[in-house]
Amino acid sequence: MRRLESLAIGTAICAHDLTTVLAGHKNVSTEQLLDELAAGHRNVGSGSPLLDLLRAIHAQDMRRMAELLVDLFGRDQGAFFDLIVELGRYAADCVSMLEILGIRPVAETLTELEITVREYASS
Repeated sequence: MRRLESLAIGTAICAHDLTTVLAGHKNVSTEQLLDELAAGHRNVGSGSPLLDLLRAIHAQDMRRMAELLVDLFGRDQGAFFDLIVELGRYAADCVSMLEILGIRPVAETLTELEITVREYASS
């Protein structure tokens, strides 16, 4: 479980960092962008563990982040694995958007994410 939790948290940290960069480009706070994304999820009729996890990271609430992951894993392991895939897909979409919008080339973004992941893994 510990390795899976580390994978989910590391991916979520990268997704959060990318969300912060995109929010800055939009001239809104990260919280405002997360609110916009959450409103979109509500419109399609579902909650989002991804957004809940990003909010916990944004609030630097490690206890809440751990609770979300442990609860999800205990309730539905398939949903936990789906969350990891969704985090990866979301992060990849953010990397693409940063390049499409001319904010940052993919190679530069991936280098920064590598640093982020190495820092997380060594902490």
